[in-house]
Order: sequence, then C-alpha cells, then structure tokens
Amino acid sequence: DEREINSDQADGAASIAADGQTIYFATNRNTSVKNDVNIWVATLDGTHWKNIHEVGAPVNTTAWESQPSISPDGKKLFFASNRDGKIGGEGKDNVDIFVSHQLPDGRWSEPVNLGSKINTGKYEGSPFIAADGTTLYFCSSGHGGLGGQDIFQATWKGPSDTDWTTPEPLPAPINSTGNDNFLTVPASGNVLYFTSDREGGNGRFDIYMATNPPKPKPTLVLKGRCFDQVTNENLGAHVTIVDQRTGEKVYDKDANSASGEYLVVLSADKDGM
Repeated sequence: DEREINSDQADGAASIAADGQTIYFATNRNTSVKNDVNIWVATLDGTHWKNIHEVGAPVNTTAWESQPSISPDGKKLFFASNRDGKIGGEGKDNVDIFVSHQLPDGRWSEPVNLGSKINTGKYEGSPFIAADGTTLYFCSSGHGGLGGQDIFQATWKGPSDTDWTTPEPLPAPINSTGNDNFLTVPASGNVLYFTSDREGGNGRFDIYMATNPPKPKPTLVLKGRCFDQVTNENLGAHVTIVDQRTGEKVYDKDANSASGEYLVVLSADKDGM
C-alpha cells in the first residue's frame, strides 16, 4: 500500500533489497531542520509495508543523506551525502558517496567515505551497487566526461571500503552532454535504466533505457517457495543458506508471509553452496 510508505513530505530515491522484502528510501519527514533529508526503511509483511522507521544515527545526521542503495546481501548501505568528511572541502554543493555496514545487532556502523578514487571535490551521487555486490555505478561531475553529470562504473577490490578500481565512464550514447544519473541495473545486467535531461526529451528529466551496457560480474539467482506439505499453504518460514566452504550465512531471513516466496542473489563464484 503506497500510503504506508508515502507521506505529505518529499519521499523518493527508493532502493529495494534483492529479496524484495525491505525498502530503503529518502524523505524529509519528521524533521524541522532546513534541507535535512534522511534515509528510512520498511519491511514487507505479506503484501503490506510495515515497521516504517528512520534508519537513525550514525547514518542520518542533520545534513542531507539521500539516494540509498542496499547491497544484494543487505549488509552494506551506500548513500550520497553532503555531511562532514567529504573529499575536497566541506561546501554544501560538494556531495560524496558513503557506505555503512550492518552490525550483528541490526544497527549500522559509522559511515565511511568511499575515498578519492570515487569521490572528488564536486558532485558524486546516485550510487547503485550491482547484484554482484562489487560493481558500483554512480554519477559524477568531477571525473570528466561528456558534460554535466555522467555515469561511471568502478569495482570494489577490498579489503578497505576505499579500495576501488579507477572509475570508467559509460560510453555514449548512454552518457551525454546533459546530466545523466539515477540509474538501476537488474541482476541480468542486460539493460540499464537512468534519467537524463539531454536534448530530445519530453521534460526536464526523462527516463531512458540502454541495452547491452557494460555488465557487472555474473550472479546466481536462487528463489523458492516455502509451503506446508500437507495443506500446500504458504509459510513465512525462516530460510538459511550457508556457504559450505566458509560456513558463512549468505542468506538468513524469513520468506514472505503471504506468498511463502524467497529470493537471494549470489555471486556466481560461490560454488560451494
């Protein structure tokens, strides 16, 4: 129900977790501070969004935190902010991309600036972490390009949150001399959806689709349904998937209480399931 997510304030920039059970979004509700935008979260209970609440500190501050992107395993939250700690100065027009890690108790860690490989003294935003969990797409006005904000792609090398390959701009005609941003790439990697104010559109910003963009790494999509073998009724059972090589739980959540369905996106190199 959209009324359970939307308010009478500005709500948007949503990121839905790979299993479809959690949504992160930006809103300026519940604050009296000018230009204060925060990240909120809600969980899907059957067919209704419930437990709608602010992510809270240390992710949110009285600065601008927006454009969330949740990693496929749900453990990393990327977002754009003009908070303190930016690369190249503290001006409000300087926006950087940060990441926070979910702690074992469900809280979020102190956000880390992705560093000078990703961020510049200008605008970096619209982060989108791909289904492989390591390929980051984002827009920037500080890495050169064709003009305005262009879309770039970089790969996390690790182990630090600041260890990234040098960002590469997506080729024309995906990037243009206008502003190209707010992108999303499905797990297949075959298409890219984005917004642009380039010439030839119907308004200030229009939605575009590009086919065969530079792809992230391959992934494995595993989905199923939990049900009672006697009655065939759907069950919101708890599903745990373990990497047999490492003992790591790569999925540890409840199936949807209405449909009994679950879905997990795994890196294609995890052949020890």
